[in-house]
Amino acid sequence: MDFSNYYFIRSIVASILIFFSQIFAQNPDFSITINVRGGENDYDLTVGFFPDASDGYDSGLDQYAPPPAPSPSFDAALGWNNDRFYTQIVKGDALDLIEHVWNIYLQFPEEEFITLSWDNGCLHVLGTFLLQDTFGGTFINVDMTTVDSLVLDNPEINILKLKVIPIEYSSEIPPDEFEYTPNPAAGTFIGTATVNGDNAEECDWIAAF
Repeated sequence: MDFSNYYFIRSIVASILIFFSQIFAQNPDFSITINVRGGENDYDLTVGFFPDASDGYDSGLDQYAPPPAPSPSFDAALGWNNDRFYTQIVKGDALDLIEHVWNIYLQFPEEEFITLSWDNGCLHVLGTFLLQDTFGGTFINVDMTTVDSLVLDNPEINILKLKVIPIEYSSEIPPDEFEYTPNPAAGTFIGTATVNGDNAEECDWIAAF
């Protein structure tokens, strides 16, 4: 067997598969916001993916957060690449669907309660979303797709890990749990995702037809 021809053909096949995956796969392009409340104050922390973003600071997309006020003032911010953010959007690339980890830095108010809340209606069709403590989820391990809030009452837990793996999806193959009404004028299917059996959320799914 001529192995040189074998490896040449294999490289051609791989290139073709990559080419078609780029045609039909959709780059992650979404953001989610976690509202973090302590006492009478709150912050919106936003993370997400955008095809034209970088993994650093992008003007018009990202928002830096200032240093925290002295304790016991409440504070919350995202940590990414050793900087503090209120909004941090990274590159959405269908060929780079790996785990992305943001820190959530917390400073407890005098009441020593912090509540995190988010809209989880469509998260399960966008990827996996976990909130964990810095001990690998020993004390805090929350699947954000199944619940929509978290209450913290231990000031020792002042850093959370937000772990997100975006899902690659095809415009030709929407999620199984969606029911569709074609909208030819808009070029989309409008899908209804049912979460936990009864809470319906409307999620748009771009589809070719």
